[in-house]
Amino acid sequence: MRDLRGWLGGVVTLWLAFWAAVHLYFGGFGFPGPVEMRSLHLLVFTPPLFLLFPAFKGRSLSDRPSVADWIWFAVSAIPHAWVLWNADAINDRMEYVDPFPWQMMALGIVCIVTLLEAIRRAVEPGLAIMVAVCILYMFVGHWLPGLLNTRDFATAEIIEAAWLVPTAGGVYGPLTGIVATTIAVFIIFGSFMQGSGTGRLFANFGAAIAGRYSGGPAKVAVISSGLFGTMSGSSVSNVITTGSMTIPLMIRTGYKPGVAAGIESASSVGGALMPPVMGAAAFVMAEISGVPYGSIIIAAALGAVLYYFAILCAVHFEAKRLGIAPMAADDIPPWREVLADLHLALPIALIVWLMVERWSGNYAAFWATIAMVVVSQLRRRTRMGWREVLGSLRAAGLTMAPLAVSIAGAGIVVSALTATGMVVAFGGIIKELAGGSLALLLVLLALTVIVLGMGIPTTPSYIIAAAIGVPQILDLGQSIGVAPIAAAMM
Repeated sequence: MRDLRGWLGGVVTLWLAFWAAVHLYFGGFGFPGPVEMRSLHLLVFTPPLFLLFPAFKGRSLSDRPSVADWIWFAVSAIPHAWVLWNADAINDRMEYVDPFPWQMMALGIVCIVTLLEAIRRAVEPGLAIMVAVCILYMFVGHWLPGLLNTRDFATAEIIEAAWLVPTAGGVYGPLTGIVATTIAVFIIFGSFMQGSGTGRLFANFGAAIAGRYSGGPAKVAVISSGLFGTMSGSSVSNVITTGSMTIPLMIRTGYKPGVAAGIESASSVGGALMPPVMGAAAFVMAEISGVPYGSIIIAAALGAVLYYFAILCAVHFEAKRLGIAPMAADDIPPWREVLADLHLALPIALIVWLMVERWSGNYAAFWATIAMVVVSQLRRRTRMGWREVLGSLRAAGLTMAPLAVSIAGAGIVVSALTATGMVVAFGGIIKELAGGSLALLLVLLALTVIVLGMGIPTTPSYIIAAAIGVPQILDLGQSIGVAPIAAAMM
């Protein structure tokens, strides 16, 4: 990512912070209509990605965008601005029935191309390739043999399915709606937790608990990453925040650099499982399944604890085998240092209580964010002034922008797989291989998720796997008398 400086850096910072604040306001006082909200979300967060991320690493200007970047910036805004301006007409039109004129075709192509480039730059080239392959498949599938064969789609139908079917999928589908509403507000809450120093509370707590035991730094990495996951839900930010402290400590006490990085990575990945601020996939799960997010928190808690317990056991036995010593006494914070930040845990308790009481996720996150700012004023060391608030809003915007385009891309994949019938075909293949065994079916789906995860971020990977696998789990589960949808989603 570029380090934008000067007036441009200031403008981008204010832009991201302002729109993050707008999303927070919507979370507490109500969102616009679905089409308006989704198009606004992509309009304000897609164009800045072309200024923040160069086209090619090492070949673009490091501190300022090129002319081509500015062109991408301007062009990427046009389709979303048009949808926002014509939201009422789009709400009234009948998908696949009303005319899809050449002007809409052109806007749809521009939207898809700029979206693919934004995903390639800011998220993962593998996801951009998958989205492009799914669109290409709709064009050529009728020429392919066997299970891959599809009906012949008209070009207008393909573009409409990928772009403008708000009720079912595509760029402005329900998946984008989840990100633009509930997930956005939770991201802001997590960003304010970091800005208030809650990360320091978790790091100190982990060090105070585990630092005195064999392999202390690795155990600190596991515990602090798990605690940090309660507020971030992001593997990347977890590694950056906790890993900057724990990886050097692990190396200093005898772990090989690769092992230290592996322990921190495995620990940080589990942060997406830790309630209350889980990864974006959890909110998608709640929307798709219809299971309240509060119930998903309860269901995920046990799995998350078991995940971290397993890592702690592995770390402990590895430390014993290698004879890794505890942390140095000077590196272990005293308990008074931990207690000095303990008040920052109150907003976490508030959001959990609100969710358990079945308040909406965005409303709970809104009030927990407000509570975080208020609670931070109780001590000077945690007090959030306007700079900290601005920095937290900017950090939230930087997290929301890549997520917005990645989920829109996942929406295109799901729309293409559904329209071509490949969801049923892939699911049928996996079900046939399972041979009626639910355990084997779950193993095959786990392997599918692992393969998807090698090149696609967590949330799009989950969305695609759920579209393929959940119907098969429910179908097979019903035949043996076990078919809870929440368990299938998990």
